[in-house]
Amino acid sequence: MSYIPFIFTFLLLFGFISLPFLPNWIWVLLIIYMNVDLRLCSFVNFVMKYMKIKHYIHCPTNVFKINEEKRIIMANHYNGCDYGVIFKTFKPITEKNIYTVAKSTAIGGSEEKNLLNMFLGLFKRFWFYYFNLISHTRGDKDSGILVKNKIVETLNNGDTVLIFPEGTTTRDGRPRQFRKGIFELCASENIKVIPVTIKYNRDIGMDFEHPLKFSEWYDIKADVYVHDEIYDSNSEVFMKKVFDKISEPYV
Repeated sequence: MSYIPFIFTFLLLFGFISLPFLPNWIWVLLIIYMNVDLRLCSFVNFVMKYMKIKHYIHCPTNVFKINEEKRIIMANHYNGCDYGVIFKTFKPITEKNIYTVAKSTAIGGSEEKNLLNMFLGLFKRFWFYYFNLISHTRGDKDSGILVKNKIVETLNNGDTVLIFPEGTTTRDGRPRQFRKGIFELCASENIKVIPVTIKYNRDIGMDFEHPLKFSEWYDIKADVYVHDEIYDSNSEVFMKKVFDKISEPYV
């Protein structure tokens, strides 16, 4: 029995098991097995490599802005794959920890009653800690205040935060409407935003008609547009500038 994981890994590495057809629950077990050292970089590198997710960075000099003080990343949002793409874009050139604001139901939530979510829910606190996630409960004012305080604290500690300002995912990745609260915070705290556009070679985003499928992540290519940083003391103007810039590659 002790040889089974190694045999499975051998078959996986040499292509005898077709990755696109693995169900979600097998992916979860495989990821846990391959990342028992609990290193986040190992996890992201594993997923990106074996899922054959390739990313191409446009305007790479803007990536280095992340090393300056009080900078956050904002991007459009397809699904969890975006996290790995952003991580691989910025982490190689910064020692900052990258935290991510995520809805409290993102992992193991009650919205989807399936085996994968039920399993993840058993270790919810671990996953949020492991991925440096900042939990946000949508529609909860107190949660919103806690999240804003955590963002400011994280930046003051010299780290950075990834935010998906729509607060939801879209199938084609095109931005729809941003939430204004985060821009009010950035305007008042003099926080500059590095806008990023992720554009995959096919539509893999989640919505009501398209639930999470890891198989859709397999062998995809992502163009990552890292735009010039933006700041404005007027939160409404600030939000529009960031929205227009992230939307630009889709025009």
